[in-house]
Amino acid sequence: MSGKSIQSCPNGERHIFKVYIHVPGTRNTRRSKILDTRDVQEAVKQAIEFSQEVKQETRKNKNEKRVTSTNMEWDKNIPRLFIHAAAHYVSWLRGENVPEHHAKHIRSIAHVKDVQRAIEMFTACMQRNGFNMKEVTMEQISDDMVRIFHAYLIKEKRYNNRTYNKYVGHLTSMFTWFPKEFSVPINNYFEKAERRDTHNSNPLSITCEKFTEILKVTNSKNGVKVYPNGEKRYLYRDYLIPAWRLGLETGRRREEIISMKFNDIIEDKDETKCLRVEDLKVNRIKNRSKEEDKNYNYVPITASLWDLLQEQGYEKYKGTDTYILAPEIKNNRLRSMADSISKGFSHYYDQLGTGNKLTFKSLRKTYITSLSLFMNNAKSITGHSGDEVINRHYIDKQAIAKAAQGFSVFRKESERNEMLSNIRNAKSEKKTEKEIE
Repeated sequence: MSGKSIQSCPNGERHIFKVYIHVPGTRNTRRSKILDTRDVQEAVKQAIEFSQEVKQETRKNKNEKRVTSTNMEWDKNIPRLFIHAAAHYVSWLRGENVPEHHAKHIRSIAHVKDVQRAIEMFTACMQRNGFNMKEVTMEQISDDMVRIFHAYLIKEKRYNNRTYNKYVGHLTSMFTWFPKEFSVPINNYFEKAERRDTHNSNPLSITCEKFTEILKVTNSKNGVKVYPNGEKRYLYRDYLIPAWRLGLETGRRREEIISMKFNDIIEDKDETKCLRVEDLKVNRIKNRSKEEDKNYNYVPITASLWDLLQEQGYEKYKGTDTYILAPEIKNNRLRSMADSISKGFSHYYDQLGTGNKLTFKSLRKTYITSLSLFMNNAKSITGHSGDEVINRHYIDKQAIAKAAQGFSVFRKESERNEMLSNIRNAKSEKKTEKEIE
């Protein structure tokens, strides 16, 4: 200690009292607690209470065989520290050194990145609040730490409900995985965090006018995005416009349009055409890696989609395994293209100044909304198991209302008179036929 007052320290507000208590009956096991006070007298009082609490728990569990967080002996091969356990979890998600009979469904690169982002954000948040995450173990992740992270996501980051649920969900999954993987019981306080309501979703599609405008502004001159922290990023790619059009004309997810090949185009003798698209999401969930087990969706090739395929080189690459989108990119396509497509669309749409925050997913919503207006059984093409998901997350209710502008509850008087006249004439004809008989 330097002997200086806490007020003179620039980080004085981060100072904490922390107490360590040796667990009776063990050699080196100890328990620690961060005290919820900055008053010295109160800290001493809480330390004594914590010491008594540890002793009582030890006496209570003395004759029990189950391992608890107060007396567990950690195997040297178990990643005790949070940061080490997190590294093991991310590696497991990627399928690295995982026995075949333990492997779950294949995770996408984007999903693993999301998990890493959630772990990094939690770690940084705890560091800012005085926790040394290089020393924090899995058993020391407390409900209070989850409370701090909760407040950080809601009040400081101001994330919407869906994003909040995503970050908390990733950490919940990690703390569910750890005890199963290493047979070490720990508390999962993330699981206790209430998920926020996302049912009132309001899917937005893109209009023909705005889609035409975004195609016009998507160019290299407008490709630089400046972030609030001053960082600049060049987002333009030559394949962005074809990606916008392919996403709109097929309604498929970005990874699926990146994976489309010319030999996926099926053309029958009667010249009807469709596009076979692997349902990557379902195949990953079901862990379908063999070709004969994979699930496919079939997209009708409309006149406008056919024009796009021709522009992309159908006559040249017909029947080959050449990619429809950016065939020159052969390595790490998903890693390099998926992020560019998403961030690029948001960047160029913002330049239209509409006030709405549309993403690349809005193209899928636009397609499914139009498809639902055209046919009752849209899920047979989209691949969804039921109508509820489509209606809740993909149908733009405003677009449906606009499409029904020609509808009238009461027919016009002229139409009504014509309908009555037809009914009378039909009855008269039947009466005449009976008289003849």
